[in-house]
Amino acid sequence: MKFSLIKKFLFRVPHLENFIRLLFRPESLAKWTSQEERSCLAKYAAKTEGKIVEIGTFRGSTAAVISKAMPPKSRLFCIDPFIADSMDPDERGSFFISYLNVLLYGDIKKVTFLKKYSNEAIKDWQDEIKMLWIDGSHHYEDVKTDFKDWSPFVPSGGYILFHDSNHADKAGEGKGWPGPTQLCNEIKLGQHGDYRHIDSVDSLNVFLKP
Repeated sequence: MKFSLIKKFLFRVPHLENFIRLLFRPESLAKWTSQEERSCLAKYAAKTEGKIVEIGTFRGSTAAVISKAMPPKSRLFCIDPFIADSMDPDERGSFFISYLNVLLYGDIKKVTFLKKYSNEAIKDWQDEIKMLWIDGSHHYEDVKTDFKDWSPFVPSGGYILFHDSNHADKAGEGKGWPGPTQLCNEIKLGQHGDYRHIDSVDSLNVFLKP
């Protein structure tokens, strides 16, 4: 009884539960991506010489995967205001957990965190992006804005990846969410420019900019 009360009290402390999971069961913080999706991210990150941008870091699981896999001279920029999840307000992002996740399981020397909304970070951005990983707000207009704002910085031969973007007809059903799924279907049909769909793993889609 006493232990359960102590546990209940401790887990009210912000991010403490996730901190404990990070130390002892890090895979539990990666529940929003499958192992196959993380392997796909690592595969394209390993091919990317230059700057990589991640929109939507949340708790740092994919940032750890990308930073560990990418070449030594590449750099990952993680953009996130670290607020509640767009599809589940009870789940919150955390800069503290994200930083520790990359520190423990990725390569923190290759990573820059930008604690901003993506539409704020874009105002100061000027560099070429060799790989763009979009996993921020999943509302259609938001994910389309991220794509429209950031894709011009991706050169020919660069990659654009979307999470939660396959087979979602209703919210939370299938492999993704309606917003990213709709946008990716439009890109596949050529409605947003000349992009080549080159890979799909679970809810993740990969496009190449010709």
